[in-house]
Amino acid sequence: MAWIATFGMAYLFFSIAFIFILWQLWFIQTSIKTKGLVIDLDRQVKARSNDQFAPIIEFETEKKEKIKLNTEVYNYPADFKKGEEITIFYQENNPKNAKIEHFRHLWFWSLVWFGIGLFFLMVGFLSPNARRF
Repeated sequence: MAWIATFGMAYLFFSIAFIFILWQLWFIQTSIKTKGLVIDLDRQVKARSNDQFAPIIEFETEKKEKIKLNTEVYNYPADFKKGEEITIFYQENNPKNAKIEHFRHLWFWSLVWFGIGLFFLMVGFLSPNARRF
């Protein structure tokens, strides 16, 4: 009976990953693509490890509105350098909800949920009580 719950959990997490993937694909398809400039790096101080950095980006919309984007994806080392030009996706009706065209910034959460689902799937298959099909 436990293997049913394990496969159910795998299905749940794969479904969540699939929803995240569909959401990102929809966002990309309905967005306007433009260039932005990394104007600074926000530093997150860590007491027991290396400090992490998130880019602060400025870009201009098609309506000539300047937008400052504070991303929340912190990494060490930093993904981008100050002064670097990068590609941005933004929604015309909400340009402050923009995303960087970068694998980690677009697909990180999809991979996390997929990985958790994969873990439960493997536990289900490797369980001694799992029924063999």
